[in-house]
Amino acid sequence: MNVLLTFDIEVWCNSWATLEQDFPTSFERYVFGRSEAGDFALPKTLDILDRHGLKGVFFVEPLFAARFGLESLATIVGLIQQAGQEVQLHLHPEWTDEARMPLLPNVTGKTAAPFVLQPRRADRTRGSWAKNAERGRSDAALSLPFRQLRLQ
Repeated sequence: MNVLLTFDIEVWCNSWATLEQDFPTSFERYVFGRSEAGDFALPKTLDILDRHGLKGVFFVEPLFAARFGLESLATIVGLIQQAGQEVQLHLHPEWTDEARMPLLPNVTGKTAAPFVLQPRRADRTRGSWAKNAERGRSDAALSLPFRQLRLQ
């Protein structure tokens, strides 16, 4: 059986109206999954992959850093890289108008406009993702590699 393990790493706050007060708690919840029993989000996932000798691709949403700074983003990327896993890009354009300094000209309000960035090494669409013949042709046209991991 061939399996490709991918993970989305993103931070969501309770409301766009309360970002400043919600971000620290949301970061802890979505990245570390902190509870009285331990950490169960990213650190636990990395630990499980390591214990089983598996590799994964972590699609990290970075636009929150344009509002809250690079330190939190560096923490996420650092954890993933220290574990020997792959980091790739995963954008939620809803964050573009929340940046301290404008990321895109004339962007106001929430937007779901697609971003096209080149060069790309991997792709993660929003919603359901399935590898099929059509997706394979699309990936080949974009020169996106599809690596398969074999589980013994």
